[in-house]
Amino acid sequence: MRQPARAPNTLPIMLVVMLLGMTASFSMDSGERDELTAKEDPASTHSTSNMSFPGFQDGSIYSATSLTSSFSHTCAILDDQTMRCWGDSGQGFLGNNDFWTYYWTPQYVNLGEQGGSAYAKETASFGHHSCTIMTDDALKCWGEAGHGQLGHGVHGGWHANPFLAVMNGTPIEISAGFHHSCAIMDDFSLSCWGDNAYGQVGNNASDTFPIPESEDVGYPTHIPLPPGRTAVAVSLGGLTSCAILDNGSGMCWGMNDVGQVGDGTYDNRSAPVPVTAIPANRTLAAIAVSTQSTCGILDDGRVRCWGNNSWGQFGDGTSGGISATGSYTSLPAGRTAISLDVGRRHGCAILDDNSAWCWGANHDGQLGDNTTTSSNVPVAVAGNHSFSAISAGYHHTCGIITNGSVHCWGYHSGGRLGLGIDVDSDEPAWVNLSTNRHGYLTERDHDGDGILSIFDDTPYPPPVCTAGNYLVGYECVDASPGHYVANNASTEQTPCSNGTYQPYSGQTSCYQTSPGHYTDELGSIEQTACVPGTYQPDTGQTSCVEATPGNYTAQSGGISQTACSPGTYQPNYSGASCLVADPGHFVLQPMQTSQTPCSPGFYQPLAGQTSCFSASEGHYVPSEGSTGQLECEPGTYSDRRGLDACKEADPGHYVPAGGAIEQLACSAGFNQPSIGAP
Repeated sequence: MRQPARAPNTLPIMLVVMLLGMTASFSMDSGERDELTAKEDPASTHSTSNMSFPGFQDGSIYSATSLTSSFSHTCAILDDQTMRCWGDSGQGFLGNNDFWTYYWTPQYVNLGEQGGSAYAKETASFGHHSCTIMTDDALKCWGEAGHGQLGHGVHGGWHANPFLAVMNGTPIEISAGFHHSCAIMDDFSLSCWGDNAYGQVGNNASDTFPIPESEDVGYPTHIPLPPGRTAVAVSLGGLTSCAILDNGSGMCWGMNDVGQVGDGTYDNRSAPVPVTAIPANRTLAAIAVSTQSTCGILDDGRVRCWGNNSWGQFGDGTSGGISATGSYTSLPAGRTAISLDVGRRHGCAILDDNSAWCWGANHDGQLGDNTTTSSNVPVAVAGNHSFSAISAGYHHTCGIITNGSVHCWGYHSGGRLGLGIDVDSDEPAWVNLSTNRHGYLTERDHDGDGILSIFDDTPYPPPVCTAGNYLVGYECVDASPGHYVANNASTEQTPCSNGTYQPYSGQTSCYQTSPGHYTDELGSIEQTACVPGTYQPDTGQTSCVEATPGNYTAQSGGISQTACSPGTYQPNYSGASCLVADPGHFVLQPMQTSQTPCSPGFYQPLAGQTSCFSASEGHYVPSEGSTGQLECEPGTYSDRRGLDACKEADPGHYVPAGGAIEQLACSAGFNQPSIGAP
């Protein structure tokens, strides 16, 4: 994991809300439903509505640990956030108000015994005590109290019921070693308490080991980290503690007799020191500490282990020896780890295909491969299950598969597998937690980007942008002109559709185009006026309407067409004006597509007229479309209007001059036998 990008003041609030709001909804593995009770309804109990990747990585602030395989017992938080434990109750290990009794099946934990919330959201155990963060943010612990590990100032005895620890702040992550405890607080500082014989509390009490029991710490104590750094994960083993910082570096402290601190030495450390067992160009995504070995998932998904390798705990194909510098675990080719835990002499990892693989000692079947043969390389856990979480105890292992059911395998003495009296299993076996109940799983990909939060450079949920803004990276930006964002929590802007536009930034909608205007491109920042010859009567349009023949629009931005007036016409579409009727023609009615020629006998000398003149007496118009009348020639006449030809003078008559309106009779003594005589 690399340095997460976050605002320093808002991050604690975001994470506290995130951790408080974790729910137990997750996806079902259909092949494993038969291991739940027949009455369980997967649709109602395993909703995927708000879960991207259910599960947990023990010790990480990015998920809530709900299953712990411990020294001789096991505890689980159920989906209703009640809690069950099983195995050896010892000095109150099960929190069920009993001692020194074997419980072979899950028992109810009395979380509400001391008041406050009776519901859990995170638990931890790897020895003789357990601690749980409650839904009211209180911390309750139970079991042995001899070293102050329960965090309430008592250095003796034990508690068989959960007891309130005295916290200076709000814990968001908890881890428990054999006799000590640590918590990450809501400001991402680290507090530890309990057995400090080898410096495992980390308060720099002494450089002489073992440190006297009088130096045990009974109350949570602030553990200094490097300046400017905060904790994102914590893991406690037997007598050793480790943390991952927000820049992906690791720090460990406590017992280091076999190099489990990973600082290149074998010297015990009473204060956190940098882990050098990981390559210089790599960072830590997860860390898990055992009694004598430590393993981590690196930011590339590989696993690296250091400390004691006597039983093949490194998983690198070797057995024996110790190492303060570490070695890579030989994961299956092409696979990477997404979750990791280590027991006393074995380790287990969930891979990116949700399969589980374990390595190391296997005398009690804790590797889950249905054998008792130890292996110095990872072997597949039997059953072909798809795992969401895994927890390695001293000599046994438990996991939650993707349908929420809990399975355990390995050493069964005292009932730590929860399978019933003396029931053993060297492969995953279903634990009946309670009728219609299953394990509690929380989100591992809080921003839903497909990258598990332990690997994510920006693991936190981004800000919820208001309408008019959208998310770019971790910043809300205004919608650009020509675009809009209609809803809250948007990750993209939407271009204005055709027929709309938006000239401003940061808007929640687009304007519809006005009448007389249009837009024909996505993302328009302005509307376009209809050109002359076109118009648009409606809003929100993507084009303009052509003026039809007989009509016109003279101006841009027209909302209607205008009929050509009498005396004008328009034969074409998209006319910006009308044509004036030519001389010799007329247009009588409005909205005409053509002009009419004057008929023979009629004429029109002017343009743009609505009618024609009739030829006057003494004149004629021989053809259509005439612009003028002709004078009747001598020998002809026109005695009325509108003639297309003049009349010839009858025999016995004559017309001596042009333009005559009548013929003249020959005078007495004269004769004219021809027609048309001048």
